[in-house]
Amino acid sequence: MRRYYFFVLILALAVALTVTACGGDKENGGAEPGGLEGETGDSGKEPVITKGEWYFVDGEFHKFTDLSFIAYFKEFEITLYDEFFSETCYLHSKYLGDDTVLGTKTGHFAITASKEEDGQKTLEGYVELWYTETGELVQMGMPGREELVIENSPDMINERAQDIIDEFNLAQFLMYHGLFEEEHEKGYAALFNDPEFYASKVADSAYVINEISSQKKDFGAGKVTVIHYDYAFSDSSYSFINDIAKIGDKYMFVYIHDKMEDVIEFTVTRAVPLK
Repeated sequence: MRRYYFFVLILALAVALTVTACGGDKENGGAEPGGLEGETGDSGKEPVITKGEWYFVDGEFHKFTDLSFIAYFKEFEITLYDEFFSETCYLHSKYLGDDTVLGTKTGHFAITASKEEDGQKTLEGYVELWYTETGELVQMGMPGREELVIENSPDMINERAQDIIDEFNLAQFLMYHGLFEEEHEKGYAALFNDPEFYASKVADSAYVINEISSQKKDFGAGKVTVIHYDYAFSDSSYSFINDIAKIGDKYMFVYIHDKMEDVIEFTVTRAVPLK
């Protein structure tokens, strides 16, 4: 419940602190949003970033709202930190190949995850999952246990998947990729790719842009351009660092450090698209 409230609060604050970019009759210093058109890994183009102005990426963001997001990746790795609970969670997923379950072609994936509380490891686990091409979880297996099949245990298999999200704080990652989008207009990502949405939420002098910059980084499939946003409220200690990269065909958040009453942080270290 606290994480849902935190998302409501952070989105409201992020929206409130948005200001309109100045200079020219278009955003990005008079240029079209983006500058990385058609990028499917790395286009070789560098974004045109004007100091002191907001930057908009040109393209859609991945929408990840449940554990099926791992089926987009051949390999994915993330570390998540929640200061309020003093928890650090780690998750690694890997594609193991194709399989057939109940006569349907599926992708076979493995997840390894762990949690530390106050520096002490309190939870770790390994599970294998089978997803259809439409993202339906049809089978789950754990060492020493009989495999759960959707045909026999439809409720239990989805409850177990939700348990993984809850136990390892994955909602912290998912909420930036559309988890609560229906309740909150276009979601958090719209601040970074929708100039009209951005402009509609203007609050003059609400915050300062400390830095917007770009760098190259490899998440396992070759170097891509990462856009780095560092901004804060001008009249409080609230600050935000958001890093965005185009992984595969869409953008996603690869690093978040949001400091409000408490800090939440996640770092994506591997993100290799399956296709």
